[in-house]
Amino acid sequence: LICSFSCFDWLIIKSGLLLGVLVAFYLVFVFVARKHNFYFQKELFVSLVYVSGIWFAPLIWYGITPQPVVLVIFIIFFLFGWIDGLMIASLDRQRDLQDHQISFATYYGNRTTDYFIVTLLLLNALLLVLGFVMGWNDNFRNEFIMLLLIDIAFIILFSQRKRLYEKPFYRFLLEMIF
Repeated sequence: LICSFSCFDWLIIKSGLLLGVLVAFYLVFVFVARKHNFYFQKELFVSLVYVSGIWFAPLIWYGITPQPVVLVIFIIFFLFGWIDGLMIASLDRQRDLQDHQISFATYYGNRTTDYFIVTLLLLNALLLVLGFVMGWNDNFRNEFIMLLLIDIAFIILFSQRKRLYEKPFYRFLLEMIF
């Protein structure tokens, strides 16, 4: 913490503190929502906070307005985080039901969760194609190849989920892929 205050620009520290306040509000909201049986899409929010946390500091640090292709990459990262959260929620569905935890998978069921994951995977594939078109000449080729590999890994894990759900390494793969 001390290193943060001495090494980072004050604007980055303020942005980090703001993100921390948003997380605190989120935790209070989840606690209150749980008491009143109100559903809140926590996988979406966790993805947004995670991706914001890893993206805002470099953008603020360099003080640049991101190019449209960079915004597409941000959205792809956000969708990867959301897909990852939904796949883990689907994996943990039985435990969450036993513990009376609300997630996308417990609220909507496995079938709807699976359809939604497929929709997000297809949206990400579409954005990757858009990104290739927008950024191929702007030296973003390697980034989009890496993102395409992540998308393929998610598709493989998702397509093999029924066979792999019982294996302990499946969750490890989901945690490590993103």
